[in-house]
Amino acid sequence: MRASGQKDYLSLIKGLNTETSALAFPESFTSDELNFVINKDGLIRKRRLGFQDLVTPFVITGGFAAVENVFYWRGPSLVCVTVTDDTPQTKLRFHAVDDDFTFIAEVAISSAVVKTQIAETTNFLVITTDQGTNPVMCEYKELTKEIFVSSVKVNVRDFELVDDGLEISEQPINLSDNHKYNLFNADWHLTRADLEDNKTEKLVTTAFKDFTGVYPSNAQVASVGIIIDEGGDTVFSSKDVKGANFGNSKAGRGHYVYDINDFNRDAKLLNPEEDGAPSTTLV
Repeated sequence: MRASGQKDYLSLIKGLNTETSALAFPESFTSDELNFVINKDGLIRKRRLGFQDLVTPFVITGGFAAVENVFYWRGPSLVCVTVTDDTPQTKLRFHAVDDDFTFIAEVAISSAVVKTQIAETTNFLVITTDQGTNPVMCEYKELTKEIFVSSVKVNVRDFELVDDGLEISEQPINLSDNHKYNLFNADWHLTRADLEDNKTEKLVTTAFKDFTGVYPSNAQVASVGIIIDEGGDTVFSSKDVKGANFGNSKAGRGHYVYDINDFNRDAKLLNPEEDGAPSTTLV
């Protein structure tokens, strides 16, 4: 005997529906579609036939010219393209997001063929290279629709405790260059009126040695002794520092700032007041 029955067909003519719960999903809708162009009316779809060119192809010139990186910068809505050639050089090009991929401007960012990494915030774009050169920063001025390109000089603050051969809480009788640097990098380079010596102006390091017979340890904090006296003057009291309990924790440090490519601690001892912090890192 031949079995008979009713077979249901789903036309799926009503389009894509991504909002309705699966427990009450309406008939003739789909919840997901692969490789179809979705029309706004939801009634007619056609299969996507491969990739489609969205912009006009562009040509780069130069010997062995190549596109090295492409990045979409959301702030100004631009496409950033890094291009290399055998000059050698690497250039950064800006293109509009339109049908013609309109070229806007370009700037050389390296005199070598480099690989780049690109990161952004809304109005800033930062480009680093594999050659260890200064990063490049692009700033988009929304008001004037301008882009300013700068090289960023990298500086670091010195938070390291230099090996001076001392325990953290050890107070030496003599002052080595390394311990002197550690103290100065923790604000013991300051000059103040010495409360225990008739307010004579001197280095707080010297004032502490004159009062206690030893130099400060790497745990002691100079700012504890900087106070306002009864006459309203800012002075340094070695007695206050001596009476404080600092334990074995290192004092905070980081007074000195260095160019990342010129880390010369010895030079700081010649002029301890100069911390080395630049007024700007943009070149």
